Amino acid sequence: MGDIMRPGSVPMRLTAEVIGTAPIERIDVLHGARVVQAVQPYEASDLGRRVRVLWQGAEYRGRGRETNWQGRLKLSGNRIARFAPVNFLNPERKVQETTPGTALEWNSVTTGNMAGIDLWLDDAWRGALTIDSNIVSGKLELARLKGEKIIFDAGGLGRQLSVYRLPEADWSRRVVLDHQVTFPGRIRAAPTAQQMYGLDRWSASHVRFRNPSGTSTTPRDSAAKSSSSYWLKPKRKPPAASPNESARWSNRPVTASMRIPFPLRSVSV
Repeated sequence: MGDIMRPGSVPMRLTAEVIGTAPIERIDVLHGARVVQAVQPYEASDLGRRVRVLWQGAEYRGRGRETNWQGRLKLSGNRIARFAPVNFLNPERKVQETTPGTALEWNSVTTGNMAGIDLWLDDAWRGALTIDSNIVSGKLELARLKGEKIIFDAGGLGRQLSVYRLPEADWSRRVVLDHQVTFPGRIRAAPTAQQMYGLDRWSASHVRFRNPSGTSTTPRDSAAKSSSSYWLKPKRKPPAASPNESARWSNRPVTASMRIPFPLRSVSV
């Protein structure tokens, strides 16, 4: 979901506070399908011995889209102090340790979602990680793995295997987002949030425009009162802006407030 706006030459500001039920891994702001801003609640200095191996995606859209992952990983020049499965909800599909401290194997299914393994290493930067699966394989030196993800493309629909670092201990469950953009024509802006264990949430379809006096109104109703808000219905096509309407809003900053609900908690607007 998201909200369709016509800011034109007027700067648009999107703000949100996300409060999760688990540590928040990241928030992405999308313009249509394109990620234009990513926010993480931790710094590069917080990263260390914890490494995540994550696989995701599907074969194609529709029925029969599932991808069966049968994989194994081997760590050389280092040891795995402990490991934990990520988003393994089927008790019949497990992560097993085949060689204590150095090798694991798994059987997993994704249908557009994600699953993975978190590794806590004896040494953060020493050694190499080799990953073999029936979908994609790769090898990387841990010294190369810093703040960015290393991604192995696996074809299909958003299918890939990625390796990246996370803070060793749980981190913040609260993230504040502030996004500003000037965009000609219409724009569909949608913030999305992902928690540490793979739970995704998209914004609710709520938008409110504010003028400089602080009152709340909508560009489609000049007589709206200060308490009004505009709720977009799914697949509703917004009406074209009239010349008078465009002139009325040409010099006014626009603020859109969106909510991203997590179970038991929500975004403050």
